[in-house]
This record gives sequence, C-alpha cells and structure tokens, in this order.
Amino acid sequence: MLQKISCLGKKATVLVFLTVDCPIANQYAPELARLCRDYTTRGVLFYAVYVDPETSEAQAQQHARAFGLSCLVLCDPQHRLVQEAGATITPEAAVFTPDRKRRYRGRIDDRFPRLGQRRASITSPDLRNALDAVLAGKPVATPLTRAVGCLMPTLKEKKR
Repeated sequence: MLQKISCLGKKATVLVFLTVDCPIANQYAPELARLCRDYTTRGVLFYAVYVDPETSEAQAQQHARAFGLSCLVLCDPQHRLVQEAGATITPEAAVFTPDRKRRYRGRIDDRFPRLGQRRASITSPDLRNALDAVLAGKPVATPLTRAVGCLMPTLKEKKR
C-alpha cells in the first residue's frame, strides 16, 4: 500500500495515524497543522491516516477540516498502512524517505508522558527532530519512541 502513496519529488513522507474520537489525537491537531505548514515547504508530504474501519472518507475529511488539518487525508480501514508502519496508537507518526524506508515511528512529541498526564511544556519535539535529521541527510537519533494515546481500533472479522 505504501508504494501507492504519492511521494514523487518529496524528501520525506509522514503518515500520522488518527481516529476522529481520540481526545489526545484531537489535542495534537494544532501541532499537526503547524508541522504541515512548517515542513511542506521543505519538501515533506503529510497524510492524516484515519484508521477506524467505521470512519467514512466524508467523516475523515470533515474531521480534518474541523481541526484545521490541511494535509492529505486517507482512510486505512484494512490497516495496510498501519501494518507497514508498525503503528499501534493514535496519534502516532511514521516518517518514510523516498526509498520507502521508515526512518522514524512514534510520538509527535513528549507532551503526554502517559495517559492522563500532560506536560506544561514540550521537552522533546520528536517528530520535528526526525524530520530535521532526514532533511539534513542524517540518521534519526531516536528512530523509535513510544506514542501515548488511544489504542488502534481492531479490525472486525469479515462475514462469510
């Protein structure tokens, strides 16, 4: 599925896994909007990937608009992108280079050290750090961080 995502001419592609009803993901919307604004002009392509099989494309688009997300919107009801990225939480980000290698997976930043706890200020802007490293052609110092948020919705068994 990752090969079907357009990343021609881009220095990196970011998939941010979301659901419409995760309060932590929704609290990250302003930062996600800033990330899109700050890095799109530097050659990074952002996708908001909605992972709940019950969420329609129209609902995903409406949610993205309501929360000010200007990035491209995808629905991943079969969790193909989820599996390729290794995502388990919403919100969780994955950064891929043009060769489709994952360079980072994890939290957007350390705003939420654990469920129910929120820091007054961010001390580690993990996704920004990863993007800066990729754009500089350097290895990502911390390529995997633990995201805090809502569990990935499970896929329902297909009825025969």
